[in-house]
Amino acid sequence: MSSESILRHIEEIQARFPAEVTERMRLERVGAEHLDEMLARASTVFPPVFLPIFERDANLYAVHLVPGRPWRASAWVELPHDAAAPVLVATAVQYLPAALVVPPQAFPNFVAEIWPQVQALAEALAGAVSPDLEPFLQPRAKRARLLSGVDPGNGAARSAVELGACGSWEEAAERAEQVWREAPEDTYRLFAVAMARAKRKQGDATGPAREVLSREVAWGFMHAVKWLIPPSDSGPEVLEALRPLALAGLEDEHPLALLRESSYRQGETAERLREVAEAWRARGDERQALNQLRNGAAVAGAHGSGLTRVWCERLAEQAERVEPGGLSAQLARHAGEVFHLGA
Repeated sequence: MSSESILRHIEEIQARFPAEVTERMRLERVGAEHLDEMLARASTVFPPVFLPIFERDANLYAVHLVPGRPWRASAWVELPHDAAAPVLVATAVQYLPAALVVPPQAFPNFVAEIWPQVQALAEALAGAVSPDLEPFLQPRAKRARLLSGVDPGNGAARSAVELGACGSWEEAAERAEQVWREAPEDTYRLFAVAMARAKRKQGDATGPAREVLSREVAWGFMHAVKWLIPPSDSGPEVLEALRPLALAGLEDEHPLALLRESSYRQGETAERLREVAEAWRARGDERQALNQLRNGAAVAGAHGSGLTRVWCERLAEQAERVEPGGLSAQLARHAGEVFHLGA
């Protein structure tokens, strides 16, 4: 029954995309024939929190499921077949048409050829942004600048553009504050401002760092910024960069204090994050528990020996507590049921 419900949701989303457009863009629709195998294969590396919609060159394009969040407001990610970190494509479906032709999603010399399909997709998706072709044709167009231009929700790209244009780390630190004030709830702007305040030794770095650690961080910052941002191309790398800041002065009774000696770059930290989730459950915060379990699953996939059926079941159980009967729980539960197909 769960697979039927999952397929209905996938087909509902696919129905918004004209078939002739997706075919021209080489996006193959995920269907009943291959869903179980694709989900099982992906779930050995990626937490089963991504609903697969399309496949291209063995990479999956999926919607990031968050309990209580409608799919139209959910991010789209690429799940590479040869890497362990999801790649953010667009923060919501209205920004997806143009984001699909930002490198490396499309080669620059291919953009003009498929531009009519980009425009057609923008017209078909109600409320989608219709982009301008000219910036994509610039010979040295930077990925961060293109993404920042087509997707205002991409706080990492926006931060990278603004901080990268600065002439010193002091100027970059001030610019990080300005960018953060534009959208203070954005996880990646919070990440940048925490790093900036720590470098500058001015302002509260611990508060934003701790807030980021309390969230699910499903993908990395993914843009190089020479002044303030260390390499952080995955969620665990973002979390590890902030862990020392977040834990500074933290009382021993706090659930995150369990991470004092645990690096997000070590596979065994996945189980420690399960303990953190249990500590949050004991406090009655089921959403926090889910966030920590999802981060733990990401650590297991990226730095451990891979996810297991047990991890899928844990995620399903906790998602069910947050949103009974929700699609997040259904997907994780089904991933556990078909997990053996990914071996």
